[in-house]
Amino acid sequence: MVSGKTTLVDGLVERLSASRLRSPPDELRHLRAAFDSKPSVARRAYYNLGNYLLARHINQLTMHRTVVIDRYSINAQSPLIPLAVSFL
Repeated sequence: MVSGKTTLVDGLVERLSASRLRSPPDELRHLRAAFDSKPSVARRAYYNLGNYLLARHINQLTMHRTVVIDRYSINAQSPLIPLAVSFL
């Protein structure tokens, strides 16, 4: 039985012969610890930039093969949903 998100992604990548991407992407990963200790606005900016870069990678790769994303940082957006709803 498969357990854990990364283990599941490993299985999907192998089964689908897919490319694997991670969030935050490799070019930003070295900054993660520094931003995780900052105020929430800085953390959201970091993860949003990571999502933007990841979207560019996805756009390039999906032209040629299936892509599986490990740990997409949707949590960067979720705290903003109540704010957006309050403006409606």
